[in-house]
Formats: sequence, structure tokens, C-alpha cells
Amino acid sequence: MKNETREVWKSALIGAITLAALICWLKFQPRLPDVKPKEKVGTKLLESFDDPGQMSRVEFTRIDPSSGELQQLVLVRDGDIWRLPGIMNFPAENAEQVAKVVAPLIQLLVLDVVDETIGSSDSAKMDQFHRECGLLNPANFDSGIEVASKSKNEDSNNEFGEIDLARGSALAVKIEGVGGETLVDLLIGSRVPESSATRDNRFVRFPNEDVVYTVDFLGDSTQEQGTTEFSEFPQRISFDPLDWIDADLLRISRWDILYLTTRDYSFSLARTEDSEFQQEHVQQKGVAVFKQNVENSLSRMWSLKRLLLFSPDSSWKEVENPDPETAQNEALNDLVDALGALKITDVRKKPDSLSN
Repeated sequence: MKNETREVWKSALIGAITLAALICWLKFQPRLPDVKPKEKVGTKLLESFDDPGQMSRVEFTRIDPSSGELQQLVLVRDGDIWRLPGIMNFPAENAEQVAKVVAPLIQLLVLDVVDETIGSSDSAKMDQFHRECGLLNPANFDSGIEVASKSKNEDSNNEFGEIDLARGSALAVKIEGVGGETLVDLLIGSRVPESSATRDNRFVRFPNEDVVYTVDFLGDSTQEQGTTEFSEFPQRISFDPLDWIDADLLRISRWDILYLTTRDYSFSLARTEDSEFQQEHVQQKGVAVFKQNVENSLSRMWSLKRLLLFSPDSSWKEVENPDPETAQNEALNDLVDALGALKITDVRKKPDSLSN
């Protein structure tokens, strides 16, 4: 009797666990949208994405066509500015670059649904079709995307003359809102073969769905601007972080400079046994203050206003009534031009040895 009771309870427990597992599977399994794919033709592809002000994080992922490696670029909003967490949270101040990417996504309309992807139970056939549309998820490229040889030949070149290393991989765009919710999660593929020279019709799909849509990333923009010139959507996204920042380091021109102070000194550093730098020698000679003549700025004339010399007794002594005409205009103009032309070529954290 006890054995029978034990078996009954055992069966009931197994049944309860099975039922719970079934409920979880039904609840969390990937699903197609409630709206049938064909009914989305003529409607917005990204129905919930209509306010760029709600964006807090933008992520782009692709396969680098020159190396076959996975590339990712992330922008994070910090108040009113965007930052690049990949390079020390440096400000991404090229706002026009962000707008060129976001604006087309908001107005994307579904032009058509590719029937071959609907209701297919053949996963291999589905993967092959996604490959042909350039819609394989780059996050899965290790197992799902063929990386061609780097040797250049006719078969490995695409229409732009570049070596197509990652065949069939998509450009993945993911945008999150201020609450961490997903606003956009889209795979952007190849151009539709029938796309005209003035349109940018492309295959797209959602990462958790097999259905493939065709959309036009230009919308009505060419008609509004009265031109047929356009840039294809993937070309608007650079994976070089320096393209997203203002590379002008000082953001000045010679017209902005009224006074220029130069300090003539030199120093030497030596590396210690602990691989740190130690200051060994400092030599100071003088400080000069120059003023640019703003009344006749086209002549770019400078005058010496103050001159201080460093004396052997380690004190500064100002030269009384320095000759203003001793300013070397050509050298000062070259210096000012060089300051205005300084460009950022890399962003790195300062080594601790220099910080100290």
C-alpha cells in the first residue's frame, strides 16, 4: 500500500514539473508578431520607435569586411551628449552622424514580405536564404557565417571592389531606451536586386524571427531634396570611433587668439627601477607674452608685451620696457596656425607614471 501511494505521489510530482515546464516553454518561446507578416506591408516596420529623445544606448555590430573579425561600436547617452565607452567615455560630438543613422529607422515602411521565409520548417534552407539576403546575425558568425579567403580574386570581390570576407552577414542595430527597454533590434541585409540606382531598398529581419521584409532606407528624402544623390545606409555607420568625435583638439583659429604666452624651458625624465619616471633636470629660461594686433589682423602682426627671465638664484625677474618689435611674426604665426590645426588621432588613458 505504501509503495502504491509513493508511486502515485511520484507520478503527480512528475506531472506537475512537466506542466510547469510546458507553461514556461509556451510563455517564453520566440513568437512571430500577432499581425500576420503580409498585413504589415505599407505600415511602419518599427512601430514603437518614434521618439529619438528616448534613446539611451545605440549599438552597431558587423563583420569587418577587411579582417573577418566581429566589430562593435557603442554609443551611450550622458545627459545631452553621447559618449563612447570604448574609448574612455570620450564625447561623441558628431551629432549629425547619429541623426543620419536614426532618422531613416523612424520612417521605415514595409514594402514587401519575402514569402519564402514564412512558415518554413527547414532550418538549413532558412539559413541559406538568410545568407543570400545578407541577414545572418553577426553575433553568431563563428558558426553561421562563412568567412572567405583573403586572397583577392573575381569571386571574392563584391560590387564595390572590396574583398567579401563575411558572406551573408548583416549589420545589426540595437537601440535601448532610458529604462533599458529595447526600442530597435534589427538586422539589415543586402540591397534588393531590383532596387533602382536612386533607392536603397534592403532586406531586413528581426533577430528572433525568420520573416524577411524589404524596406526603403531613403523614404521620400530624395524627392524632398530634389536630388538623386544618396549614401547607402550601411555606409553611414563608421566603426572608427574617431569618426564620431570632434577631432579638432583646441577648436580655435588665429582670429580667436589675442594674447599668446610662451614658456621656454626643458626637462628630462629617467625611468627608475620600479619602471616609474623620475624628474631629473628642469631648466627654465624665460616667459614671453605676445599680443596680436586685432586692428589690422590681416597683417598678422605681433608685439612683445612682457618678458620674464629666470635668474640663476631661482627667481623670476621681469625685463622693464621690452622692445615690442622683437616679436618674430613669422614664427608666432606658424605656432598659432599649428595650434589651430591640431587633430585628435587617438584617445588613451594617461599612464600612471605620467599622471604622477
